[in-house]
Amino acid sequence: MSLLQAKDEPGLRQHLGNDAHPGDSAERITAYGGRGWTLSEVSWSALTPRAYALSMVVDGPSGRTTWRHNVEWTGGRWIMAPLDAPPAGASTESPG
Repeated sequence: MSLLQAKDEPGLRQHLGNDAHPGDSAERITAYGGRGWTLSEVSWSALTPRAYALSMVVDGPSGRTTWRHNVEWTGGRWIMAPLDAPPAGASTESPG
């Protein structure tokens, strides 16, 4: 949250660790940066042994809302899926 508030794009890029989507941090700052968000609650559930559905309850300019993201533990660090990633449990494969 502090990186979003500060609109620290390089810091957010490093924190998200999503080298496959380098523009994701800039998109997040455009969407949410510097708008007074505060984190109220965090929870997660396992999707696979290395992937989790993350839920963050935040308070901001439009009131209380829940942000949902997928995160993966890989290479000794957490990587957050980009904003345009499919929701948790959604298939990314074409029907066979």
